[in-house]
Amino acid sequence: MRPIRSILLAICLLLAGCGRAATITDSPQATATLPSATAVPSVTAALPVGPSATPAPTATQPSLFAPVSDGDWQIGPAQAAVTLVEYSDFQCEYCAGLERVLRQLRREYPDDLRLVFRPYPLPQNDKARLAAAAAEAAGAQGKFWEMHDKLFDTQPDWAAQKPAEFHATLVQFAAQLGLDGPKFLATLDSPEVAKRVETAYV
Repeated sequence: MRPIRSILLAICLLLAGCGRAATITDSPQATATLPSATAVPSVTAALPVGPSATPAPTATQPSLFAPVSDGDWQIGPAQAAVTLVEYSDFQCEYCAGLERVLRQLRREYPDDLRLVFRPYPLPQNDKARLAAAAAEAAGAQGKFWEMHDKLFDTQPDWAAQKPAEFHATLVQFAAQLGLDGPKFLATLDSPEVAKRVETAYV
């Protein structure tokens, strides 16, 4: 039960992923301090007690988010104990910070955590949609997660670039990842990818 509980506590970080960092305490009444000062209900209270107990989700309202499907970018076992759906912006510095936490969780709990990534380009970030499109274009050649990691790892280097400069940088990233350059560019600038990026969070 300890690994699942740890993952659930870490999920609270998502609530502050694009704002101030959450402060989480490992106590019987774990809460997260959010920018709006909204308290997160206790995670441990939702878990059954006992050596052989297993978590039993008891959702009381329909989800506001689309269910996970084969069309989602996901990594980790399909039958993992915890599925975390992440809405993220490659240009957002808080999202980049959260990404480091998620990578650590994936390393520590490879059998217990499945991560689902959905782009959420923020309107104030001028290269967010282009970055999301680049990940989609790389995904069309089987390297979504490689481009995902590349974008987050190099964010400080390209965040201040103008969109035209960033477009050229993405071509370099594609070459470094061994992608077919012309195919990457055609997919990157396609209406289909633009639509997918815009509707991923609906």
